[in-house]
Amino acid sequence: MYNNMCSPIPTVIIAGGQSRRLQLGGQPKWQLPFGKQTLLNYIISQLEKQTSKIAINAPYSPAIPLNREDLDLIYDIYPNFCGPLAGLHSALSWAQEHGYDWVATTPCDSPFFPPNLLQQLTKATQTTQHLAAIARCSNQVHPVFGLWSTELLAPLAEYIAEEDRSRSLYKWALAYAHIVDFPLRDTSTVLIDPFLNINTPEDYQLALQQLGHI
Repeated sequence: MYNNMCSPIPTVIIAGGQSRRLQLGGQPKWQLPFGKQTLLNYIISQLEKQTSKIAINAPYSPAIPLNREDLDLIYDIYPNFCGPLAGLHSALSWAQEHGYDWVATTPCDSPFFPPNLLQQLTKATQTTQHLAAIARCSNQVHPVFGLWSTELLAPLAEYIAEEDRSRSLYKWALAYAHIVDFPLRDTSTVLIDPFLNINTPEDYQLALQQLGHI
């Protein structure tokens, strides 16, 4: 349930990975049990405290069920699982089509992001006049946690079209984004990495352990 202090800027959950390292046998990682719900629904419940509009990005595949008819589903414009670059491109295209000047993005596998994530990213773009802002914690940059102006749609499309195997979201974002530092998340008993992402079975078990401290 959205609260009255939510940002009007929409957030798109980038769910375009193939989860190979989790060895799920084709099951999307966002369907993993996480507490009393799925990982995706847990992330949505946390985002609803920060934004008034949530959409989900995924590669085009009728075989991938998201089971969220209440949210906009944005399929990748670029085929063949092109990763977060394609996810951001689809998010920017969707935002522009719906009349938004800005769109935020988060991954589908990092459940403990800061409760003031969108507020701090927005503040950074307003004070620095950058066209984007991305998150960093403990000297590790997390570019999928970002806020992006739709003015970046054309430059991103040009970058994706380049025949360069070293292309990455991080590399491209550095030309446009202000980097926003976030501290470790302080719970009642432990310090939690707010950008822990679940890529391996070990990551998943660690996240389940940390869930008990939130």
